[in-house]
Amino acid sequence: MNNEIKFYIRTLIVLIGIALITYVTVVNIVKSRKFDLFIINLISTKLERLANRDLTKEEHDFAVKNLKKIYLKFKPNFDEIK
Repeated sequence: MNNEIKFYIRTLIVLIGIALITYVTVVNIVKSRKFDLFIINLISTKLERLANRDLTKEEHDFAVKNLKKIYLKFKPNFDEIK
């Protein structure tokens, strides 16, 4: 019985250690400059594909309406930049 408890405690310690190492690795990747550039390039590529695609009338109206809402929401920020 005592050996089983020691086994479970060792297993738990190893799992906690692996989880901490994984957490630190993920945090370092997310904070890295290369990851930032990767995300920026990914978004730029998706926006470029969207811009080059032909839109239907419904898609165009939806995009215009939502872009207008976004612009009005962030208009004070745009004015500050000017």
